[in-house]
Amino acid sequence: MFGLGKQKKLHELAKRSVSEFHSIVQNMQDETIGEILDSAEEVRFEMKTTEFGMKAPELLQQFFENPFSMEDQKLGGMLDWCKQIGQQFSAQGAEDRTAGLTVWVSNALCAKHPDLLPLGVALWCDLERGRGHTEAFEWDTFSLVLKQFNVR
Repeated sequence: MFGLGKQKKLHELAKRSVSEFHSIVQNMQDETIGEILDSAEEVRFEMKTTEFGMKAPELLQQFFENPFSMEDQKLGGMLDWCKQIGQQFSAQGAEDRTAGLTVWVSNALCAKHPDLLPLGVALWCDLERGRGHTEAFEWDTFSLVLKQFNVR
């Protein structure tokens, strides 16, 4: 029973996290969303160039492009790693990088908790408002994400 209670708490935390981020994005200007997406792309690049990223490039690619295909344990490990990175960003006062990381974490949380898929779709539909206001974000990645959510 303890395991079930812990899983339920983790699920509620994931739902609250994605919901809160979505609420924030809904209230942002399109230009700000574009900046967050550019930060997300920068974070993705940075993570690929870390020691871990160099050792496990396939795992990182899977995390960013199709976390739905990841084994639960590996996805959980990636989320734990992202939590550590997010704490580092917060300690550095790098809110833009924290927001960029949150884009990917929200996507992964929706993969880990399939009942959050509608929320993930809504989030990415709002993130798409940043199209035309980005310089670095790879929109091919956006298409891959939407494909995971069976959109388009």
